[in-house]
Amino acid sequence: MPTRSQPIRLLPPELCNQIAAGEVVERPASVLKELIENSLDAGATQIDARLDNGGQTLIRVQDNGSGIPASELELAVTRHATSKISSLSDLDAIRSYGFRGEALPSIASVSKFRIISYSETDDNPPGIAHSISVEHGQIRETGHAQLRKGTIVEARDLFANMPGRLKFLKNPSTELKRAQNWLVRLAIAQLKPAFSLFAGERQLIRFGKDQDLRERLRQIWPAEIVDELLEVNATMHGITISGLAAPPCLHQPKPDRILFYVNGRAVNDKRLLAAVREAYRGKLPGRDYPQLVLFVDINPADVDVNAHPAKTEVRFRNESAIFSAVFGALGHAFQGEGSASSAAFSDEQPEPGFWGRMERRKLTPKKTQPAQGDWEITQPAPRHLLAEEPAQPRLSPDARPVAPAPFAVTQDSARKPRPDRLAEQLPAFLGQIGDTYLVMRDPAGGLLLLDQHAIHERILFERIKSGSLSASQRLMLPIELNLDEPKKECLARIASQLEKMGFQFRLEKDSLLVDSTTALLSRSEAREFLVEVLSGLKEDLDDIAASMACHAAIKAGQKLSPDEAHELARQWSALQDADFCPHGRPCALRWNLASLERLFKRV
Repeated sequence: MPTRSQPIRLLPPELCNQIAAGEVVERPASVLKELIENSLDAGATQIDARLDNGGQTLIRVQDNGSGIPASELELAVTRHATSKISSLSDLDAIRSYGFRGEALPSIASVSKFRIISYSETDDNPPGIAHSISVEHGQIRETGHAQLRKGTIVEARDLFANMPGRLKFLKNPSTELKRAQNWLVRLAIAQLKPAFSLFAGERQLIRFGKDQDLRERLRQIWPAEIVDELLEVNATMHGITISGLAAPPCLHQPKPDRILFYVNGRAVNDKRLLAAVREAYRGKLPGRDYPQLVLFVDINPADVDVNAHPAKTEVRFRNESAIFSAVFGALGHAFQGEGSASSAAFSDEQPEPGFWGRMERRKLTPKKTQPAQGDWEITQPAPRHLLAEEPAQPRLSPDARPVAPAPFAVTQDSARKPRPDRLAEQLPAFLGQIGDTYLVMRDPAGGLLLLDQHAIHERILFERIKSGSLSASQRLMLPIELNLDEPKKECLARIASQLEKMGFQFRLEKDSLLVDSTTALLSRSEAREFLVEVLSGLKEDLDDIAASMACHAAIKAGQKLSPDEAHELARQWSALQDADFCPHGRPCALRWNLASLERLFKRV
């Protein structure tokens, strides 16, 4: 063991505060979060925040809450001084955001800090408030100031006395984005107060008073997504789960639209996420994420909110009860939920026919009669037709493989009947299951299931990559998107690719104005596509082409006529190496006769 060189001694108060600040004050976003939570605890109905230089130069929060009495201002910037709890038993019944009394002194120890507060309990005349100024943990000045209601808190020059911490801050736009995300999370949990956020003099966010959850989400999520969200409301094991959740068909490649709240507190919790993933398992691609806002209302005695210094993590006394409550609530919400149609993503009336607005021209000319090598077009097979072929097992309309099913993804020599192999036996189109899967009898007599979205997605993906689908459509009104610095950098990298795909656009200050879009997409689909690619996660040609193909392809739940199904299958069968969609999901599944006999226990 190393030799002890110094005696044990108490740390000075200012150093204790800076150590505490290391746990509570990670960056400007955490300062903003703590200050807004204090405003909410004070019963504020109007909260206005401002950040300069991403919060490094100034973080300012003003509210119209109950205020702090003059006699308590010095205690407010003293560690472990709080009005939220007074005894050990209070820790089992915490409903407020703050309770440890560390936030304000921690912030004051790493900034030039000032509080102005008006309390009606003081004897001051109206408009005369009290103030206190603290610089890096040391009280510098107390006195009077002008304020008619509530509290103003300012933190300037964050981490100026801690260069080691200062160098770990990201650029101002990134820090601002993180702070904005925290304000949004708090505003979603507290619907009664009005909120605003300014970056310098520029307003970024304004939420009105007494909005409902959908109203607030429409200001930060695409309206077409919010309109399709399902109500979640169920109680199990004394735990109430409420909120809004997107049906499984509305998934996205990032987890930023998964929001959890426990007793109104925004949290990040692996158990809640695991329950959500299990509820959506098998209903969306493995790499994608659902979109939902869930509120967990639980007895405060059954949850520990003191598990993390920043209070972003919690511990549950009964984790299995939480898991089953979330899983069950989502399952209940999904019951009776109809298949999503492409209309959910469109702000236009759907055009007649399958191709409609998704392709203004056919990929290949459509034949009126099936030529040699085409898929045969038939009506769904009647029962008497199956009865004439006793060697084939009967299929019930809702039959599905049961794991572990001996099916094979179409990768063998018979995986996709190519046009040049269809002369001997034309496969029969038997029908459509769930308005999603095309049922075929392949040339060898087996059963072939095609995912209509996946195969159309693959067709479009190949055409987009080849440059054969670059036609533009002029918009009557441009699409306008706000661009922060990361999005501007992303646009500069992918601009030429977007132009090749039919987009025409221009920049005006911090806005992107899109005058023309690819003819493949409707206006709302084009907006959603651009928001996705400008997130920075999709920058190479394949990723962008896959994203556009996904937005433009027919969706699960869209009914096709036999002619439309035939044309779709014919074009897919003509592709090479098209066993999977661009996202890695299989386009087709095949059961040969031996597999079907094993499924039905004939062998």
